[in-house]
Amino acid sequence: MLKFKTLRISEEWMTTYPPLRGMVLALEDYSRRVFGKRHMTVTCLSRSKKENAAEGGHPKSLHLALPIRAVDIRIWGWKSHQLEELKKFWDEHLRLDDSFDFVVEKNHIHVEADRS
Repeated sequence: MLKFKTLRISEEWMTTYPPLRGMVLALEDYSRRVFGKRHMTVTCLSRSKKENAAEGGHPKSLHLALPIRAVDIRIWGWKSHQLEELKKFWDEHLRLDDSFDFVVEKNHIHVEADRS
């Protein structure tokens, strides 16, 4: 089950770019079936310019776009081989083209759709 860090993030979910939203749900389903992970937690969707600056985000971050085109997902406790497999699944089955990206950062996965 996909979880959300805050009520605000839960409410923002439906304003996320629909293809990206579907891809995140497919990642969650895959992680549950293959690794037994019961949930993924969405920790960031939309940011104000002030929030983005405080996070050290890029001035043109897709967290600032509407519809929302960037999703951060908590990955605490994942092993490196699991993350590699999740990235492989993204690349082989979900990525529609080069405007979609999947990046493993220190404690989360960042996925985005730059379809401007």
